Amino acid sequence: MNGSWNPFGDDAIGSANGGYGWLYSKQTYDWKGRPLMRTNLDGTTRSVAYGGSGSGGEVATMIDEVLRKQTITTDILGRVITARAYNLNQTTVFSSATNIYNIRDQVLSSAVTQATNGTSETTSMTYDGYGRLSTMCRSSICREMLIQTATLSSTPITTTIQLAPLSTRERRLRHTATTIVSW
Repeated sequence: MNGSWNPFGDDAIGSANGGYGWLYSKQTYDWKGRPLMRTNLDGTTRSVAYGGSGSGGEVATMIDEVLRKQTITTDILGRVITARAYNLNQTTVFSSATNIYNIRDQVLSSAVTQATNGTSETTSMTYDGYGRLSTMCRSSICREMLIQTATLSSTPITTTIQLAPLSTRERRLRHTATTIVSW
């Protein structure tokens, strides 16, 4: 700034020394505190539009800096029911995902569909009585989670998770991961 409060030097737009003016970013929010639009330092924007559905859920439509569109539909409890990613023309769906939940808000199945070639992959999950994931089946591959619990003592607790495919009983592949938590 000079004495007349005019931008000077690096702050002046288009000055001989390559000034860019003031750089800033800005974000606006709706009455619920959800982001609506973010303006980045380079002038690009990312926007979100919110709308309700007849069933009490909500639809959020997002457009990012390179104009890719996504929509996320949630139910009345805020759980993601469907998510869609669109092609650059913003009208045809590129891929979509649909989730189904149980009463404990755990995902029972998730189906992802590629609209370009029509392929679909469904992942199904089951849980034990404590709410822990017990099986996960992705299309034709099922894996069972066998969890061994240890007693609390002065020694480190070791939990071993073994994943065993259930679809082919002749060859049982075992993948073992060990996590050590010390107290």
